[in-house]
Amino acid sequence: MRPANSRIRKRRLYAKVIISLVIVVGLGYLANFFLRDSRFNIREVVVTTDGEIATTSVPAFIDADLAGSQAIIFSRGNIFTYSKSSIIDKLKETFPEIKAVEMTASIEGMLNVRITEYPDQYFWCRAQVECFALINLLAQSGIIVNKVIFLAEGDIKMLTDKGWYFLYNSKDIATVVQKRLLTAVSSEVLAEYDNLEYLDLRFGNKVFYKLRK
Repeated sequence: MRPANSRIRKRRLYAKVIISLVIVVGLGYLANFFLRDSRFNIREVVVTTDGEIATTSVPAFIDADLAGSQAIIFSRGNIFTYSKSSIIDKLKETFPEIKAVEMTASIEGMLNVRITEYPDQYFWCRAQVECFALINLLAQSGIIVNKVIFLAEGDIKMLTDKGWYFLYNSKDIATVVQKRLLTAVSSEVLAEYDNLEYLDLRFGNKVFYKLRK
């Protein structure tokens, strides 16, 4: 009986080996089909943005990055294996106005790219977070900043759409500067600040001002 059992075990082992080989070969064929067949390459890049970044230069940049092969075998433009994170990092490095990128590839070979840009104020502030935050805080209070000028020793001059400006230091926290400014313009002296020329907020709780003649 033992030789018969031994033959049965060998047959089962051979069957498992054959089945495993068939599966491996099949998976290899499928991988080769999906990763190398040109039907699964990205053929069109469509860019949408909420800003003013050129929708022609970005597709051209992505097309250039997708050209060629990965590991000499697979197309870099394959919809399943394209380097999404790498492309996004390169886009942000090349186009500093880009804040965020969403990227999805469809089975039809279309790469949809959604770009969110920083507002102009971000660049006025030279990417300084507190400066940018202050502009947004003041906008919520009805004070619109339309220009930022960097002065010596960290001082910053912000011009408003009403013609007056204020000075503060970049070391100051945005919420603190906002509070000082709003307290000043709501005081009796400046209640009607149409004739205000400037406010100087660089000296702690002391606020200096000048009215137009």
